[in-house]
Amino acid sequence: MSFPAAWMLAFALVTADTPAWTQPPEPDHSAYAFGGLLSGTDRGEWIGRLQFKDASGNVRVLLEENVLGIVENTHGVFVFTGLAHLGLNEGQMYRINRDERGLVTAALVRRLPGAPSQVIALSKSKALFLVFTGKFDAKGMLIFECYSLNGDSISRGTGCPQGG
Repeated sequence: MSFPAAWMLAFALVTADTPAWTQPPEPDHSAYAFGGLLSGTDRGEWIGRLQFKDASGNVRVLLEENVLGIVENTHGVFVFTGLAHLGLNEGQMYRINRDERGLVTAALVRRLPGAPSQVIALSKSKALFLVFTGKFDAKGMLIFECYSLNGDSISRGTGCPQGG
């Protein structure tokens, strides 16, 4: 194949229709807020994202992190992110805001002692979630602690679905 023909073939391959496997995945967590849709994904390791799609269809990426839960309460919209993988155990909670120009952003509220999971809104003011302690029991099972989000305050909680 001649040099120009190879370049034409490469260009044709690059500009071909995008295959279905490269399309954005279905969200693991979503919530309607600020006149649009917040959607978050967790595809393991460092393949996660939080994005906001406004009423006009414009999409803005807010975070490039694994999204593990989205809750709305009387104090705002909160997103839980984190990762527990190969000795790494981290978690964060963000507040989603809309500024005076209408721009939706994510602001870190607090780092968590580990990766959150099973985020459940109980009411308009309270949510429960588990946090991985980074430890294992005698059977090799992960140990979790229960936490509570009351308004915009996090504390140790009780009544989590399991493990807390």
